[in-house]
Amino acid sequence: MVDLSNIEVATCIRCDAINYKTDSHSHDQHAMMLLPVSSTMTVNDEHYGMRRLLERDYFYYVEAGLPHDTWANRSYQEHIAVYLNRDWQSVDFH
Repeated sequence: MVDLSNIEVATCIRCDAINYKTDSHSHDQHAMMLLPVSSTMTVNDEHYGMRRLLERDYFYYVEAGLPHDTWANRSYQEHIAVYLNRDWQSVDFH
């Protein structure tokens, strides 16, 4: 269990979009967790040179400052994006 009491959650956004796609970008001030709600999406992590299919019951964590782009694999896709301040990256999970 991770103690989140001292970690400020910047924002949480639920996206339900038709033909969802982002251009390459990074979030310099916060990390992000992507959680699909329906359908699947693909995350292209440019820093690590990895492309991942993301489906329900899984999430993808993007560190602050890492370039990435995302897109829906079908015309309609829903996901939740949770943005966390940079302190999240220094949390000891052990």
